[in-house]
Amino acid sequence: SLDAQIFAQQERIELVQGTWQRDVLARAAEVRQAESTYEVAERTFEREQGLVKTGASTLQLLDDQRGRRDQARSALERAREMLARAQAEERQIEVARRELETMRAQRELARAQLAELEVT
Repeated sequence: SLDAQIFAQQERIELVQGTWQRDVLARAAEVRQAESTYEVAERTFEREQGLVKTGASTLQLLDDQRGRRDQARSALERAREMLARAQAEERQIEVARRELETMRAQRELARAQLAELEVT
């Protein structure tokens, strides 16, 4: 029945929305962590560059730190992409809400038609 479909759609929307909100929050936290890791790696790389210029460090250590910085940058980019994907899933929730409203309108139309038949 249409009532059962409406109820099922409401349940799906609530479940997906709750999961989506938790996913967005988790992805945002991952971005903040990746940003922090990258900032530390960048500062450490810059320090290592200064130490190499003064002869207090080696090119090997600089290369190692450059690799860590580049890995941190890649992790940050991935975290941002995952957050953007999670945020984009909100569109699916909106589509499901529109479908629910359409079902409700169909139900009201059917009720009005039935009431009209009962009057005549």
